[in-house]
Amino acid sequence: MNNKFNPAWMVCVDESMVVFYNKYAPGWIAVKRKPHPLGNEYHTTACCESKVIFCIELVEGKSAPMLGPHREAEFEHEFDSKIAALVVRMTRPIWGSGRAVIMDSGFGYVASMVQLKEKGLFDTTVIKKKRFWPKYTKAIDAVNEMDGKEVGTMKVRKGSYNGGEGPESITLVALADSLHTSLMKVRKGSYNGGEGPESITLVALADSLHTSLMLTNWSTTRRGGRPKVRRVGGELVTFEYGEVQNHYYQGRHAVDDNNNNRQGCLSFEEVFQLKDWAMRQFGFVIALCQTNAFLAFNYCNVNNRSQDQPLGKAKFTRMLAKELIENKLWVSQKEKQSQEDEVTNGARRTRRVEEHELMKIPPNRGKWNGTCFRRVKDSYQKYKCSSLGCTKRVRTYCKCDKVLMLCMECYAIHKNEYMADDDRAPLALRPRSGAMRTVPV
Repeated sequence: MNNKFNPAWMVCVDESMVVFYNKYAPGWIAVKRKPHPLGNEYHTTACCESKVIFCIELVEGKSAPMLGPHREAEFEHEFDSKIAALVVRMTRPIWGSGRAVIMDSGFGYVASMVQLKEKGLFDTTVIKKKRFWPKYTKAIDAVNEMDGKEVGTMKVRKGSYNGGEGPESITLVALADSLHTSLMKVRKGSYNGGEGPESITLVALADSLHTSLMLTNWSTTRRGGRPKVRRVGGELVTFEYGEVQNHYYQGRHAVDDNNNNRQGCLSFEEVFQLKDWAMRQFGFVIALCQTNAFLAFNYCNVNNRSQDQPLGKAKFTRMLAKELIENKLWVSQKEKQSQEDEVTNGARRTRRVEEHELMKIPPNRGKWNGTCFRRVKDSYQKYKCSSLGCTKRVRTYCKCDKVLMLCMECYAIHKNEYMADDDRAPLALRPRSGAMRTVPV
């Protein structure tokens, strides 16, 4: 997936759940805020335009190996921050591309932004208070300052963070809404946590119920986008988000949209509910591939104007099932090159049709004589299957060769043989498995 998929300019890092009710399973977790709270959690990265998930990592928790090379996740010892190491691992396919990463409050730390910048990526994240505000943000001062401000007011606070050899200049921008203050980390300034400075800005937006704090190192506070309407004291107040807020709210639902498609209507994951833990994870991967195919199909076709509206999931599922049954990916090179070859049938020659389909002889017709099905007295004359060792009498033949009379079982073997790239003899010249029969020379 990393080598085949090229995401858009903005990606989202979030979590996905796989339903599993056995609490003794490896990595089992309960997250009450999720629509499916019980099971295994995966950290996932999705494209914000097509909603395709292209990177996943299982949350091992206490089930992680205690010994061996995988006892410690990559970059954890190097960064001294598990969250920063996780974010860097989840964005590995797009290192050095200059893309923007959208993260929720679970990943919103200064250390994460610094390490992403070193990997050639920008990011925007919202910060929230759990027990304490994130380290180095001083968000409580921004919240207190935004108290009582008019809806839509935006403030910027500057500070410094000494994360290494030198200080980092940090800017906190606050936007007032009707009931809250929105704080986002944008932090515009310099952070010298290693070899060079990092530009980070903290933006605070006062909203109707809270202060929204966001942290970013690439966006701006320029107003724009669709106007927002809030009710304050019985009156409607209109204001515009800054660029940093617009980008965040545009991309934050990418993983959630993919999860809703995967676990919603016509969900393969809901049907594939095996009790074996490993098979359940395998079912999640299959369901994720199906959802990615559905989202990518609609995104590409609508953008290329191949279709006016997105294709429904039910119709796409039927199309996908048919494509899987009639899979053309394993057609041998030998079969591709022999599409125009001719096959000799006695003294006559007919052009071979490189398409396998089980057909029925019309009524009052017999075997193929090279030009047509010859007339017979019986309406449904049957003939012995052409496969050596098979004693069934049938009226069906393969479309690729009308002389080849085949039963259902022998037709399946015949079709599979031509799908493989080998030089074995045709089906009619070989005995069936277990049949001891010789062909006279």
